[in-house]
Amino acid sequence: IGECTGDNTEYMELECALACQTCEKLDIRHRCPIPPDAKQAIEPYQLNPLFERIAYDPQFAQYKPHVLSKPMNSTEQQQQQQQLADDADGQNDNAILDGPWVVILDEFLTDEECDTLIQLGADEGYERSKDVGEIQQDGSHNDVESETRTSHNAWCFERCNNHDITQGVVDRIERITGFPSTNSEYLQLLRYEVGQYYDVHHDYIETDVLIPPGPRSLTVFLYLNDVPKGGATRFSELDISVQPKKGRALIWPSVLNENPLKRDGRTMHTAEPVLEGIKYGANAWLHLRDYKGPDTYECS
Repeated sequence: IGECTGDNTEYMELECALACQTCEKLDIRHRCPIPPDAKQAIEPYQLNPLFERIAYDPQFAQYKPHVLSKPMNSTEQQQQQQQLADDADGQNDNAILDGPWVVILDEFLTDEECDTLIQLGADEGYERSKDVGEIQQDGSHNDVESETRTSHNAWCFERCNNHDITQGVVDRIERITGFPSTNSEYLQLLRYEVGQYYDVHHDYIETDVLIPPGPRSLTVFLYLNDVPKGGATRFSELDISVQPKKGRALIWPSVLNENPLKRDGRTMHTAEPVLEGIKYGANAWLHLRDYKGPDTYECS
């Protein structure tokens, strides 16, 4: 039925671990150790400077950044309170929430890029989206269909990933975030039809801290079309809602500034139901360390 050495070694060591005396490889921590020289995209206390650069560096002004939420020092808090007090109706449309970073880039993609990514998703074939399921015996997770996530998605592998348009978008994400493109999962292209949604969730996966890529540090969500009604991205802990707009990108962290291995629970979010039209989007999940390398040997 096979041999423990030879052309089918990897399969045998996992599927026939007892016979091959390789039971330690059933644990993903032993099968996929984190290299001691693995480079992290950010170290503690580097997340805030990264977002300051995205939001305020003049080289990115062309993308029309707008900060919805950011950590504020005491001076900034006092200034904002004074602005609210000075406003006649006690409201300030430009007010920024004191919280985790949430930044919009209103003109991040061109119409051509949006239309091409939608078509590439159709070419790959949209299928029912799946959630991360229960942890398996080896420390990995299975994928399961869930009533909390009813959208469809396609993964941008090979031909899709190698397309000039895709590469241009991926390179731009790398340039603006400073995260190497190898730290990013392949784009997940999304389609939400009327009534479809993704209930409240977090992009951080607890067991990712045990494997080479590390946790998802940032999410860059790309809106590929206008949606007549519904379909907003809502951060329930922050009372922030962002409506789909063609070409817009939305960026937020999944981890803490002081510890990029720890989850920031404040960035729980929902993809609200589409009420009219179809919503197209794309997820770019950026990991703390190299993702694409370990992905080739099933350690992602």
